[in-house]
Amino acid sequence: MANKGLYTPGSRNAAYTAQGTFDGFPARSPIMASLLEEAKIYAEYDVPILISGEPRLAKSRLAECIHNASPRRDKPFVSVDLSTVPPEYQYDLLFSRSWGGEAGMVTRANGGTLFMLDVHCMSPDCQRQLLSILRTGSYRRKGSAELVPTSVRLICSTFEDLMAMAQRGEWMWQLANTLYGINLRMPPIRETPEDVPTYLEEYLHRFSREMKKQVSLTEEAIQHLCRYPWPNNLRDIEYFCMKAIMLSPEPVVDLAFVREKLLPDLDQGESEQLMHVVASQEELALRRALKEAGGSRNQAAEMLGISRSTLWRRLKKYHLQ
Repeated sequence: MANKGLYTPGSRNAAYTAQGTFDGFPARSPIMASLLEEAKIYAEYDVPILISGEPRLAKSRLAECIHNASPRRDKPFVSVDLSTVPPEYQYDLLFSRSWGGEAGMVTRANGGTLFMLDVHCMSPDCQRQLLSILRTGSYRRKGSAELVPTSVRLICSTFEDLMAMAQRGEWMWQLANTLYGINLRMPPIRETPEDVPTYLEEYLHRFSREMKKQVSLTEEAIQHLCRYPWPNNLRDIEYFCMKAIMLSPEPVVDLAFVREKLLPDLDQGESEQLMHVVASQEELALRRALKEAGGSRNQAAEMLGISRSTLWRRLKKYHLQ
């Protein structure tokens, strides 16, 4: 598990082969499926993209998917987490000729993709250079008036509202406005419960391999976990799976063990809103259709492509009549 600790030059910020692909991205939920379809279209064009949303979402993974579906897929994918880089080091790290014995990130990404996580942490000097790259395809190194041409595809991520920061004078308005031109907002996990089983499976497989202890979840436990809001998004799922593997005395974790040892407060802490978070895709479709139809049964049935009698049976099945 990555540790977001003290900044060490070159330790986390490097060029590597992007692994993420759209085919492998968890997207059982309609919201994420729609987002990925939009991202696939943008990937084909050499335009800057902002990936926004709450902390601890799969933004890096989405950036890799975009790179691997773009015309630059065979070129470098360079990732830098600006939240780990003190502002006074960012300019040299990104734009210098050499940083720690290596070329700056922009130079290393030339021809490929530069992905900047937590771009809201970017220093004012770097913001000006980034805007220059977006506008002119060039930037200036510190202490030089010479323009340095570059060809990079920029993808940024943030969990802050850059426009609000700009209004407060904390960020460049021109840059915020440019980045928000194409903004992919990733929904929090609580809005995509259909994706939870896939994430659980991925993390359990990863940690089972690392800890050399195979553990899985019963279907009943998985359905129960789809109702949980996961307030810290993937970080919560990650720690849940780690605890499940470490604490479970059996190779299969059932609902009773989840309630007793792993998420004991789930039932007690559910709000009225959370009670409407369900795991059944059929029920989710019903709820969404009713909401979009303003409660009209006829319109909901038409949207779902089913008869009124079928709709009535399904509403009765899920106590929605």
